[in-house]
Amino acid sequence: MGIFDIFKSKTKNENEKDYAREIANIIGCDYAEISGDYKKELIFNLYVSELKKGQEEGYTPVITAAGSTLHEIIELNSEEYTAFEDYRTVILNNSFDNGIDVLNERFRELEQNMAEAEDYDIYGEYTGKTVVDGSITGVTAITPDAAGLPASISYTSDGATDLLCDVVTVEDAAAPYQLVAFNYTHLLSKVKFSVKNTTASDADNYRFVLTAAKLTNAYESGVYDVTAEAWDVDEMAGAKEFGLDLLTINSAATQYHNTELLLLPGASVGVYVKAEIQATDDGTTWKKVSEVEKTFSGVVTLAQATAYNFVVELGVGTEIQFTAAEMPDWGNGNTTDTDGDSVNDAIVK
Repeated sequence: MGIFDIFKSKTKNENEKDYAREIANIIGCDYAEISGDYKKELIFNLYVSELKKGQEEGYTPVITAAGSTLHEIIELNSEEYTAFEDYRTVILNNSFDNGIDVLNERFRELEQNMAEAEDYDIYGEYTGKTVVDGSITGVTAITPDAAGLPASISYTSDGATDLLCDVVTVEDAAAPYQLVAFNYTHLLSKVKFSVKNTTASDADNYRFVLTAAKLTNAYESGVYDVTAEAWDVDEMAGAKEFGLDLLTINSAATQYHNTELLLLPGASVGVYVKAEIQATDDGTTWKKVSEVEKTFSGVVTLAQATAYNFVVELGVGTEIQFTAAEMPDWGNGNTTDTDGDSVNDAIVK
């Protein structure tokens, strides 16, 4: 029996003893049964009322769970006395100046008993595994190991939900109730997109309008092996595309996409971009001059817990250019410009 079993409430049935009545008969006192319908405020008010009444009539009310455990304790403790009245007299004559000290002493005794009992070993080595994501979006299954801890996580990417995990082992705790720190690791990769107009700054009569943009060849689903702390390469599947924001990029200006993608690692992803070059004579009316498009395949193989800045460069009279660079400090709460692109690097938590 676990130590918390004594606190479990039980529903009475026809064969269960009325322990409250038996205990009251043994110790020779009046009692009133408090049903489960009572709220804590009503119980408190009832006790205060009985306490005032007891001060006038010479008794002290006690609220207790009158179950089999208390019944057994009373019977065992009274066995050394010839009559129960003698045991009752000893108990009532005990003086406790500080109830908190009594409870602390009882707790220490209980803790010692638990430490000595093999079934109640609260020390030794323990392994804990926790999985965190914002709303369980994308997690299709968590397979447990023999101990009931997560062994693997099946995940389907939606491009917007982060997934974090940590495995912690606590060995031979010197003291109970120690705090255990969890340092969660990003299981996915993050991609931020930037689009830059490289046309000369004096060419204000030109602009680019993205008409199509997407990331290609991303994994759609995968299985993370919690024990190995790695994605199972044999379980990665799919060639999913994620659409990107369509933007208007003015002359000599860098325009950033509002969204970031959170992707399964391991995929060699690509980028497709299509844009119109527009011109104006009066600064108000814009007309299409030409159209450019380009596909970049295998631009980078995404690494776990790594963030990237994908930069597309558009310029009048030049081909579309693409670069991919890793961004530092993903996950440390940084909201400053760490990659020199004049934009704060918001960290996905």
